[in-house]
Amino acid sequence: MNKLQYNGLPDSKRLILTVFLMTSLLMLYGYFFAPKTEFPITKEIAIKNKSIKQKNKSAQLGKKKIKDYISVVQNKKEKKISTFVVNIKNANKLNQNNSTIRGNYVVKVSNIGAQVESVRFKGYKKDIELVSGNLGFFALESDNSSISLAQNDSYKILEKDLNRIILGIRTPEGLSIKRMYEFSTDRFYIKQTIEIENNTSFNKEFAFNFVMKVQEKQKKTTTFLAAPISTISAVCRSADKLQKISLQDLNKENKQIFGNMKFVGIDERYFISALIPKENSQFYDCRFIKVEKDKNKVLVLIAKQNPITVISNGSKTLEFGTYIGPKQISLLKDAGFYLEETIDFGFMAILSRPMQWLLVQINAFVNNFGLAIIMLTIFIKLLTYPLTKKSHISMQGMKKLQPEIKLLQKKYSSNKSLLGQKQMELYKKYNINPMTGCLPMFFQMPIWIALYQMLWGSVELYQQPFFGWITSLTDPDPYYIFPIFMGLSMLFQQLLQPMPEQNNSQMKFLKWGMPIFFTFIMFNLPSGLSLYIIVNNILTIFQQMYINKIYKDSI
Repeated sequence: MNKLQYNGLPDSKRLILTVFLMTSLLMLYGYFFAPKTEFPITKEIAIKNKSIKQKNKSAQLGKKKIKDYISVVQNKKEKKISTFVVNIKNANKLNQNNSTIRGNYVVKVSNIGAQVESVRFKGYKKDIELVSGNLGFFALESDNSSISLAQNDSYKILEKDLNRIILGIRTPEGLSIKRMYEFSTDRFYIKQTIEIENNTSFNKEFAFNFVMKVQEKQKKTTTFLAAPISTISAVCRSADKLQKISLQDLNKENKQIFGNMKFVGIDERYFISALIPKENSQFYDCRFIKVEKDKNKVLVLIAKQNPITVISNGSKTLEFGTYIGPKQISLLKDAGFYLEETIDFGFMAILSRPMQWLLVQINAFVNNFGLAIIMLTIFIKLLTYPLTKKSHISMQGMKKLQPEIKLLQKKYSSNKSLLGQKQMELYKKYNINPMTGCLPMFFQMPIWIALYQMLWGSVELYQQPFFGWITSLTDPDPYYIFPIFMGLSMLFQQLLQPMPEQNNSQMKFLKWGMPIFFTFIMFNLPSGLSLYIIVNNILTIFQQMYINKIYKDSI
């Protein structure tokens, strides 16, 4: 029974131990468990049919096939290139209902492979390029030798207008292939249509591969408490789960997933480029390959389509939806097919999602996400006020009990078990819980982590300014003003905190060491998180002053 009782550890030591453990948890989380793009990789079971063996056989990642993709990436054929540029000015219309969407996007379609050659978003500090480096998205190739179609074949531009382009090619086997891109003017959506005409006297059975390539962008250096950023990942949504494969996942071997896909695409933290097959255009297999281009790593995603048959002198039409845009939950839900699952709020999503929703709602009124964070902090502080009040009253009671605790420690210094029992009786007599003073910190830590994850995964806050030098709430303060001010506010809060009058060296560490320590680790974290903690500290200071005045005689 005595083993379960209070063991006599001094209150200040327990407080310091609590702070140390919570800080260590935050550090370990930030370094090892912060939002990442890696998901478990599993092999889906292909749909059973008569051609399952043929599908699995053709889906193997052989060295010869990988070399083919390396050749395509590194040695683009010299051909005359025609391009079609469409400037979709949809921001004004979208902003009527959502103030967080910024700018338009410019899409360039090339006749080489009839693929999207570049996508550039405007409205940010710098244009955001989702497709670049002459790599291309949505190149089409034949999966077998039934027809001769390579991803860098030259198409003819058959028709184009302001928001639509049709390209065509004729294969040596007599198939005519038309590809149409139709751009929506009020959302980040592109309709793709592929029409195949068989002008021969034989039925043709074949399958297409869609190829998407993206080059790794420069990574941010891993710093103390700041998690490494994986800039790009391939994403694939099978029948029952979402899977992401980063370049790091492909260091040892290439990956492959079977199963009908809801969508496939490239994920870039705040943006996504996704290809969504319609019912008659399903993918059954995804391959993920890492290749080198000019000493840079390139992620190649190959989506294999189910085989189709085009009868003699017949035709067939395949349809695909394409979402290329910000990972904003309202837009992703509008596009459908589970795209909203690509927003990664980590294991604290149960807090991050409602906090993000509330921030967006507040921002709709104040039109500044920094002010929205301040108002969110006030709201959370009001919710936690009863807990804070109880904590401060308990800590005042602990301070007043110090003389009696010292007498107990002197009287029972040789019997730690009995000392713990007597102290617990003393706490019970005055209705004081010695651990209550730590509850606000235990409660705040999950909120800090959830806010960090929200800043990590919310494009709504990406590059959103507060004022002055804070031009992006998702980036660290470039001049360290917020972290330093946060440390000073934390120090002042500690000075107001009623502390036990013992173990002076430990109290000095708690009052001086912890604010300095937190200031140091906040140098590399988002300024929006520093802003939240600053406002929370200031509100806590006023709460302490009020509680100390009103409840100074409470025990």
